[in-house]
Amino acid sequence: MTTEQQVIAAVHAELARSKAHVSDKDVVLGLINRLESERDVAKQDIYRQALEHVLQRATATSES
Repeated sequence: MTTEQQVIAAVHAELARSKAHVSDKDVVLGLINRLESERDVAKQDIYRQALEHVLQRATATSES
C-alpha cells in the first residue's frame, strides 16, 4: 500500500527531474493532476490525503 508520504516523495522526485527547485505549489499541482486523472478510488483517497498534508504543511510554514 502506498502512503501519502511516498506519494509526495514520488511527485517531488518526478518534478525534480525537470526543475532545479520544487516548491510546495509545484507538489500541490502535481497531486491535483494525479487526482484528476486517477480512476482508482483508493488511490484518489491517498492523493487527497497527501494533498491535505502538503497544504497543512505549507499553511503552517507560512504562519511561522
